[in-house]
Amino acid sequence: MTPTLQHFACMVDLLGHAGLFEEAVLFIKNVVTEPDFAVWGALLSACCIHQQVKLGECIARKLYFLDCRNGGLYVSMSNLYAAKGMWDDVVRLREMMRDSGGDGCSGVSFIEVTSIGRNKL
Repeated sequence: MTPTLQHFACMVDLLGHAGLFEEAVLFIKNVVTEPDFAVWGALLSACCIHQQVKLGECIARKLYFLDCRNGGLYVSMSNLYAAKGMWDDVVRLREMMRDSGGDGCSGVSFIEVTSIGRNKL
């Protein structure tokens, strides 16, 4: 089996969630030929969990060049800044998101409601 970018993103996610940021970055540089949004996004997610602002900013720049209109990028960085109390940066990012056309929608859920039958008296 030949590993795909999804496999690489999973590995980066595991390393990042374990707090092994140096190893995750080296893995990306040495193993992944052309990292995509999912690979870098996995590491950004881990940066948010561990509040690694500097690395998160470096990754955000890479993600911006891959897809500047992806609202998830702005939301992730905004949440990271908010967790660290960096409110000026939160406001700046929200303005950038609005100006770039990013929607900031991280997900949508739908539920199906079925009617319950009742006996008539």
